[in-house]
Amino acid sequence: MVLSVGIIEIGIQESENTEAFSIASKIKVFAVSTRDLITKAYSIGPGYSIRVKFPISLSQGDYVNIILTGDAVVINANISDTLYSTAVKLPIRVSSHTSVLITENSPDFWIIAYYNETKGGVDVKLAKSPDGH
Repeated sequence: MVLSVGIIEIGIQESENTEAFSIASKIKVFAVSTRDLITKAYSIGPGYSIRVKFPISLSQGDYVNIILTGDAVVINANISDTLYSTAVKLPIRVSSHTSVLITENSPDFWIIAYYNETKGGVDVKLAKSPDGH
């Protein structure tokens, strides 16, 4: 009986590790996809926007913070009390430093290309609504 309990516990731990790896992989793929969409918005130029939905169902208390810095997309997440973090470098340089918080009740955000008058060129930002807020 002790052996059976031990084997069951190992199975449960392996299942949890597999799930965490699966989530980490999905977040990395999402980061790369987001990077590509930001690059596309930048190349199309002002007036282009696209709505993006986070591909993993979140539960109450889970969150994903997506950060656009000048040269990278950074994703920090807390899903099922496990912390995940990844970053991908952008092939372009944006001036804006914006972020959006994804939650169970708000699983999507917008990537918006616009003319940045202060910097005098095309820029891209992340926003929770298509009007940029």
